[in-house]
Amino acid sequence: MPYKVFHHKLFEREVLKIPAHHQSRIHKIVSKLKEDPNKLPSNTEPLSGYKGCFRTRIGSLRLIYFVNHEKEEVLILGIRPRGDIYKVIRRLLS
Repeated sequence: MPYKVFHHKLFEREVLKIPAHHQSRIHKIVSKLKEDPNKLPSNTEPLSGYKGCFRTRIGSLRLIYFVNHEKEEVLILGIRPRGDIYKVIRRLLS
């Protein structure tokens, strides 16, 4: 059964500013996460210190998301350049 995917409002604002070629890659990754978040996309690593949170590298951007296997949900937290996203995620998750 596919997981439900939710987007944080931060992600919804940021994705509109991203070039179209990256947007299509993001859409593919989100679709794969919806089908089976256990099969992580390439260039994906868990975020240290945040259980259930992962980052996927898309060029110079980082897509950050949280997987809740109990509720079968994926929450897309944000997408930004590497230097910025970790500051934002620390603020969101603390």
